[in-house]
Amino acid sequence: MKINPQLPMLDSPAHLALTAALATAADHGQFIACASWGDENNPWLSDSADDRDWAADRCRHCPVQSECADAGASESFGVWGAIDQATRRGQK
Repeated sequence: MKINPQLPMLDSPAHLALTAALATAADHGQFIACASWGDENNPWLSDSADDRDWAADRCRHCPVQSECADAGASESFGVWGAIDQATRRGQK
């Protein structure tokens, strides 16, 4: 699995809201599927459409899915809030 090197812009209002939602979820012991992955072999950022489909499926019941989708709306790659940005942009 190859990782796309593009990094998100983490200082946008949507990304700050996602960070706050992630902290709240962690405080409540809620499971966040993508949080257990490091940078290496991360399916949420993979160049493989199959990997990203797998990752998006893991997002479906995430407690921060809405905030993540909002943050991902400005991103050009990766899975954000169960949405593969490449698919959304017609690049799959």
